[in-house]
Amino acid sequence: MTLEIKRQLKSLKRREVNPSDEWLAQNRSFLVSQIQNTIVPKKSEPFTFEKLWSAMSVFLPRAVVYNFVRPVAVLIAAAMVCTSGWIVTVDASSNSLPGDLLYPAKKATEKTQMILVSAVGDKKTETKLHVEFAKRRASEAKKIVAGNDPQKIKNISSTIKEIKKEMESVQNKLDEVNTTENKITESAGLAKNISQNVEQIKNDLSEVKATLLTDTVTTTAHADLTVEVSETKDLVKETSVKAVEVMVAKHLEGDKSVTKEEVKEVINNQLQSAAQDVVESKQNVVDVQKAIESVKTEVAKSEAAKTPETTTAVNDLTVKMDDVAKKAGDAAKKSETITVETSKMITEGQQLLSTDNLAQAVDKIKEATKSAAAAEQVKDTAIKEVQTVLPVVTTVVKDGEIKLLPTPTSTIPGIVLPSATGTAIIGASTTAH
Repeated sequence: MTLEIKRQLKSLKRREVNPSDEWLAQNRSFLVSQIQNTIVPKKSEPFTFEKLWSAMSVFLPRAVVYNFVRPVAVLIAAAMVCTSGWIVTVDASSNSLPGDLLYPAKKATEKTQMILVSAVGDKKTETKLHVEFAKRRASEAKKIVAGNDPQKIKNISSTIKEIKKEMESVQNKLDEVNTTENKITESAGLAKNISQNVEQIKNDLSEVKATLLTDTVTTTAHADLTVEVSETKDLVKETSVKAVEVMVAKHLEGDKSVTKEEVKEVINNQLQSAAQDVVESKQNVVDVQKAIESVKTEVAKSEAAKTPETTTAVNDLTVKMDDVAKKAGDAAKKSETITVETSKMITEGQQLLSTDNLAQAVDKIKEATKSAAAAEQVKDTAIKEVQTVLPVVTTVVKDGEIKLLPTPTSTIPGIVLPSATGTAIIGASTTAH
């Protein structure tokens, strides 16, 4: 091989491949017909775009297909996503809820987005779409329970199931990212994005659960739905922790899409989130205690307690409240223990962060998340117990936080209970403030 030929070959490697218009015109029809014949999908082997790229490699240099044609296709799809605002779609159906006339159009748009992004093999955008769709479903569920429309509330179960399905898809994507064969670039950055966005889903589900848990309408279906929301919320937390774990692993492997400072910030935020969940659960249990003790005090000093015709009713109520008060006290002790233990975990996690022990700090996130789940279970049980003395105690949800207040409802005449706005006089028929 002459020096001139070698020089030309080296030059060709550095130059972009740019087929002439004449070559394209001569081969376009032939190429299209051959591709159609080559990629006819078999029933057992569904069509994928990877088969298209392989087929095109028969007639074009593999470098042209994979380094030019395929990237251009991906870029075009990405441009469509951006210009159409797919991930943050704003159109006539974007604010529709399950049961609304335009909701099917909203879901059809989402399905189309996912199909096209998946077809061109854009794993990052596909994963982000799964998270975005879960966020939408959680927001829809929150709006439905806030609206208290019986017809729409029937749709919450299917909405919660969709969140669970999306979270399972995200976890599968995280598993792909975490494999050594993974080809997704900027994996650590993707995991960070998942962790941050999943937090909003958790918060929305917390409000949904709080509203359902404190609803005075209790049916078997209602209780089952509350359990379903709780389980899905746990899955969301698990996904968030897994995303942090993948982010740290990829960063330690050399992925520089997030800095060490960013990794540490995400870990610290996760630790603080778990701590906040524990504190809020503890406060809810304290509210249960205060509410039941307040009711007990007012019942004991009321004139009704001294009236012969109401003595039996008052005594029965007192016994029931004593039992609930004892259980609330036990719950408060458990909550306090969990809070102290979690505080130690958070401190240990932050100490590990200060010495750059990132993987061990993630282990503390896992421990703190389990503690938060345990604290939430104690809180849920306490609220259910205090509701056994309803209707003398009611629960209120404001900004996702549960508050318990005495309510002016009782069958025992003459009992005076404190209320949020002053004094509520309880009569034989429900008396307003």
